[in-house]
Amino acid sequence: MAVHIYEPQRIQRNPFARDPATRLRAKLKPKGVERARLKHRTIIEKQAAAEAEARARATAEKKTSPDLLDRFFALPSEVRNHIYRLLLVQPCKFNLSHSFWCQPLSYEYPGPAHTATGPESNMNYGCADCRCYVWSSGKPVFVSPARSQWAPAMTNEFMCDNCYSENVRAKREPHPPLRNLKCLCARRENLHLFLVNRRFYKEASYIFWTENCFAFENPTLLIDFLSCIRPQTRSLIRKISFMIDPDELNVNLERRYVQQCWRLLRLCDGLTELELDQFFLSSLHWVLGIKNITPKRKMTFSRTPERKEILYLMTYDQRIWKGVSRRKPVRNLLTDTLAVSMVEQKPITVKSARALLEEHHRRENGEVRDED
Repeated sequence: MAVHIYEPQRIQRNPFARDPATRLRAKLKPKGVERARLKHRTIIEKQAAAEAEARARATAEKKTSPDLLDRFFALPSEVRNHIYRLLLVQPCKFNLSHSFWCQPLSYEYPGPAHTATGPESNMNYGCADCRCYVWSSGKPVFVSPARSQWAPAMTNEFMCDNCYSENVRAKREPHPPLRNLKCLCARRENLHLFLVNRRFYKEASYIFWTENCFAFENPTLLIDFLSCIRPQTRSLIRKISFMIDPDELNVNLERRYVQQCWRLLRLCDGLTELELDQFFLSSLHWVLGIKNITPKRKMTFSRTPERKEILYLMTYDQRIWKGVSRRKPVRNLLTDTLAVSMVEQKPITVKSARALLEEHHRRENGEVRDED
């Protein structure tokens, strides 16, 4: 007796779906119903396409002549880039001076303000954090003139700028503190150009990031700035100046903060020019972090005068950063060897760095003459 063996059929889809809508769609429909649905779908698509074409035609009819944006983008790219440079590129902030109408900022409570008395005194303002005892009097919250109009909107409008910056925003994202501003003369202008449209932003942002020199006078500013921008934007930066301001007191120079600065500078892939303070060559740990930074074109070590050297200039000098603006490049065995190795992207070894630093200290102490 022959036995017939039948292979089981493979079910491609589950015919017993639990979803009623799925079972209805899987059920065969009469031919007339399918044709009617296809015809209705085709009619709807044709109507949508006709409406879109009518809107495009109406827009083209209204626009009989090119507007200002069309005329601007019709210019050659070289001309547009020159216009972007005139609007967005400015010298290094360490070389800027106070304007004629400059109003220095006072850091007495309630925060960065033009005056500590008068209408901006602490008696006329309240805060839900630092001045909660006068909150019931209905006094307005102080808004500092140092607050940037491009900063993210405050999530708590009942706190003054200082309390919000230190207690709320600092825990959420890194940002430059308000108390590092001397005045508003060095603040960048024409940044609203990025908001015109997407093409303006793409073209102008490249000029802004690649041709401006970004300067920092303490490690906190550099860390907060380079940490809060995107890696793609960080790679566009070409020029950085990192100096220590002799006029500023209580600069945080802890080892972990300075080492973080070196790590962030190494992440700037497009860096071509770098300026560092000679002060950072006083420690072996800092030298070992600096030697791995690789600017592609120019490496400069500069020295700023001491505070007592510029004290007599405080009365009549109009420069914003009186000490850093008078920095001068330093040339010696340590700076020259380190700069050449960084530009050529051939970092010196730890042993060579230690020997160079010891030789530099001996020359400074007069134990070895330069001719030797």
